[in-house]
Amino acid sequence: MNHLLQVHSATIQFGGVKALQDVSFHLDQEDLLGLIGPNGAGKTTLMRYVTGINDSKTGHVELSGLKISGLPVYQRVKLGISMSQQLVRPFKSMSFLDNVVFAAGYHKTEKPWKTLFIKSRIQEKQRALTLLERLGIADMAMEMPEKAPLGYLKRLEVARAMAIDPKILIL
Repeated sequence: MNHLLQVHSATIQFGGVKALQDVSFHLDQEDLLGLIGPNGAGKTTLMRYVTGINDSKTGHVELSGLKISGLPVYQRVKLGISMSQQLVRPFKSMSFLDNVVFAAGYHKTEKPWKTLFIKSRIQEKQRALTLLERLGIADMAMEMPEKAPLGYLKRLEVARAMAIDPKILIL
């Protein structure tokens, strides 16, 4: 049986410090996994390993049975892995709505900026607005993020991660 996500024997070392040692787990459709632990326990390292930001000399990652170890981040995004960032960095010159529309178009084209200029953006804008509503920040849709409170920016970051309609959403 193919699991939605499977991590096999991941070990990641930074200098002499092992951030992950022989970590293995799997997730199936509809599974929810929470990682808890003190600072430095390897939580972020593991998430970054799954997304392809960190690499491991041992072990591998599979998405729906497809081995994705070695694939760059953008290819993993196109396959359906999305992660919100700890440090929020929205496009400050774009509204909340356009930030989400831009994210939604990322997996559709090699040049995501094109998504802002496509004439038939109505569906993408509606989907983005639906995500903003779902996260309780639709009232900020036309606002610029530069003056928004951190809580709103965090929710914008989640909306951007959800915009690609991922198979795996890492928060």
